[in-house]
Amino acid sequence: MGAIGMVCQKKGIRWMDMRKSKQAGLSKYFFIWLAGILTSYVLSAYPNSIASNALPPHIITAMAGWEIVVIVFLSWVFLKERMYKTDGLYALLIVGCTAVLGVRTRPAEYMQEQKLWRILVFLIPVVFLFPLLNKRLTAKTKAAFFAIYSGCMGGLALVYFNILVRAIFAHGLKGLPIGILALYLLSAVLGLIGEQTSYRIGEMTVVASIRLSLYIVYPIFCSMLLYKSSIDVIQLMAIAVIIFACYGIYRKR
Repeated sequence: MGAIGMVCQKKGIRWMDMRKSKQAGLSKYFFIWLAGILTSYVLSAYPNSIASNALPPHIITAMAGWEIVVIVFLSWVFLKERMYKTDGLYALLIVGCTAVLGVRTRPAEYMQEQKLWRILVFLIPVVFLFPLLNKRLTAKTKAAFFAIYSGCMGGLALVYFNILVRAIFAHGLKGLPIGILALYLLSAVLGLIGEQTSYRIGEMTVVASIRLSLYIVYPIFCSMLLYKSSIDVIQLMAIAVIIFACYGIYRKR
């Protein structure tokens, strides 16, 4: 669902440029873009809520490495972007490591009450926006930094979502932490803005591979601060291979 939604956003985002000159077909691309937003951010919330009740966020986001496999194929079919022979090898690595994560994952352990860390992990990704102040950056580099920021905020949004789901299952709506809800909404919106900006100026497979790598990595850091999460060596190795495969796909572009 995430992969399909991302490709639809990339294909339809041209409506933002078309509206300036009022070109024909604007409505068509707008609705393709809107369908992508709804698929990625609304429809996927239900399966994510089921997963969040039993799994720590860094495992859920690591499974998203599978998305890059689907994105490479869909980008080739619908966006006419080039597919390389090595993409198949990297895809197999991602699928295999995803299976390893699934087999070795245990139910998530309890969350630690660290309010300061919850806010700090929200602020850290801003660092990746500072290089954009350099006006000499190429469009590809700018797209990469926006994708890094978007990936961090998207992964963080799922971390906050994980906390919200656990609170609701444990205490009902009365126990809903308003502060976490606000941070979740802010991170989701800011991540969405960064994602759309990267789509406008970058190639889909480049942006997706960077974004999903950070979407996988950042929640690991967050989980170590916010959860009593046990991450074994084999899981870390599997996540490292997924990131390596995502980078391998990016490097060919």
